[in-house]
Formats: sequence, C-alpha cells, structure tokens
Amino acid sequence: MRTEPAGRRSSLRVPAALAVGSATLFAWGCGPGNFANTNDRLRRENLELQQSVDELSRRLEREVQAQEVLLARASGAAGSLPEGARPPVLVGVTMDRYGAAVDENGDGLDDLVRLYVYPRDQQDRMLPSAGTLTARVLDLSTPEPTVLGRTELDPAAFDAAYRDGFTGPYYRVEVPLTALAGRPAGQRPREVTAIVSLAPAVGGPALTAQRVFELDRE
Repeated sequence: MRTEPAGRRSSLRVPAALAVGSATLFAWGCGPGNFANTNDRLRRENLELQQSVDELSRRLEREVQAQEVLLARASGAAGSLPEGARPPVLVGVTMDRYGAAVDENGDGLDDLVRLYVYPRDQQDRMLPSAGTLTARVLDLSTPEPTVLGRTELDPAAFDAAYRDGFTGPYYRVEVPLTALAGRPAGQRPREVTAIVSLAPAVGGPALTAQRVFELDRE
C-alpha cells in the first residue's frame, strides 16, 4: 500500500474544505432567508397597493357626500330626507356596445359615429343629467392622433338628445366624420376611438369615457 507524504495529504484536504465551505455559503444564500425577503417585499407592495385603493375609495366617498350636500341645499331639501336615504349624484359617464359607425348615404363608407351615452350615479344607475357634452372621434393609429369629427351639445341640445328605448333611457349623440369626407377606402383607418366629456351644469370636474369602434365594416 502506497503512503502519501504528509504535505500532499494536507494539500488535498484544503480544496475539499473550500468546496464544503462554498456549498455551505451557496445553501445559505439560496435558503429560507431569501424567500423570506421576497415575501416581505411582496407583502409590503400589496399593503401599499391596498392603501392606495382605500385612499381612492375614501376620496370618491367624500366627493359623493359633498355633492349630496350641495344637491340638498340647491333643492331646499336639506334635512328633509329620511335617515339612510341618499339622493342620486352624477359621478360618471359611459358608452355602450350599441353605438356604431354608420354609412348614411349607402356608398359603403361610414359617414358618422353614433354614440349611446349614459350618465351614471354613485350606484352605477343611468341618471338623466344636465350639462354640456363634447364628443370627439379620433384616429389613434398614427403617431399624432387625428380628430376625425367633433360634436358639442350645450345643455339644451344635450337635453334634446335624451331617448327612452327598449334598452332603457340614454342620450343619442352623433359625430360626423368630416375629416374623412372624400377619402378613399384604402386610406381610411380600420378603427376609430370615440371620447365623450360631460361637464355637469351644477359644476365640478368633467366626466369622460371612451370606446373603440370598427370603421367601414363589410
């Protein structure tokens, strides 16, 4: 049997010790500590997100309450509502899927976009409202958005746009595509974006909504 010199045996043990130490450090770096740090970070981010959502909810609630007070004062009904009753307050506006681009002259190219607009209260119910409504149709497929048509309704015109059909009450708004007049089919966008903005007559921030519509559908 061969016997290794003492010096050589010692040199063989050093790399082995280093390997064991490296493995220990690797295991420590990938161990529960890292997972704990990741979980802590995720919990912190979730908490921050929840706090932001809560703050937005509180802000909306304060806005609704302020509008309710103003509405009650304006109508002279302050203090006359039973406990728990909350008058409807305009807080949003939407458009539904029944709106569409329309070919009015039968040439195969759409001439206007017809919108069905719904002011909404704090319980997401349709709320007949007074105000000025601006509707625009844009082509967003180009580097610079292009306004293809615009309609503005003052309070009287907006009131006249009110309809009540089989789907319920709504406001019908039409936006002629004046910028596309005379443009051949190959040079027209396939989709357009309608944006409505309702400025309440009682004041407050404008309420907006947008929806995408196909153009020149076959």
